[in-house]
Amino acid sequence: MAVAGTIVILSGIWFLSHKTVSSEMHFHGKFEFNGVVFSLATAVVWSISLTLMDFAVTMPGVVSGLEGNYAIVTVRIVGMTIGMLALAPLLDRRHEFLKVKLRTVVLLCVGGLVANGLGWLLMNYSFLNISESQAVPISSTTPLFSALAGFAFFREKIKGNNILGAILVVAGVVMIFIV
Repeated sequence: MAVAGTIVILSGIWFLSHKTVSSEMHFHGKFEFNGVVFSLATAVVWSISLTLMDFAVTMPGVVSGLEGNYAIVTVRIVGMTIGMLALAPLLDRRHEFLKVKLRTVVLLCVGGLVANGLGWLLMNYSFLNISESQAVPISSTTPLFSALAGFAFFREKIKGNNILGAILVVAGVVMIFIV
């Protein structure tokens, strides 16, 4: 049932994120193949990361609960920082990351702490309480909450495809827990 629920969630996400304006689906008048390839590659890399994090959190000897998860997330962020700084000279030869405006740096740091700090802490804690096959599809409901935040904070209009998408996402989550 987890697979069926995941498919329903993905369908809902498609309705939530699908735009009818053709210019949003194309880049400079042509299909952006690289965007699709890199998005799919991101999904594969994230799935590997989620599996490794689930394994790390549930390993014997790891302190369960929020304290142990906090330690794991902290080690992960430090490791990620060291790795990215080591790659910076190779991937960003003009050192563009040093030219970013201070306001942008602050927003990126706060967003990173929320996503990679609090988000991963909550995800890791969910691995202690439900299986990875349940937690991951549920965490994929981000577009639902983004649509609701856009409506609440930015007065974005809710259309029929948004309502259908929201219903499908919730239905998919419910299906995941039906055994």
